[in-house]
Amino acid sequence: MSPQQEAELFDRMFALEAYAMTLGAYLANNGHDPAHLTATLNAGLDRMIKTRSDMPAENESRIRDQFEKIVSSIAASSVN
Repeated sequence: MSPQQEAELFDRMFALEAYAMTLGAYLANNGHDPAHLTATLNAGLDRMIKTRSDMPAENESRIRDQFEKIVSSIAASSVN
């Protein structure tokens, strides 16, 4: 696996972990309000990124992109 592929895999895994942790907390405490869910998910991602003070800005950008794709995909599938 190339260093580029490793970095991309890490970004996806980090974004998925942030999504799963935040979604679990949201569902346990709230309901199914899409706007509130999106805000909660983004806040969760922000908290997780802050725990990684050593994370380069380019990684943060890629993680946010992956996270947005995950949220969009889940939102689209829940509408159907």
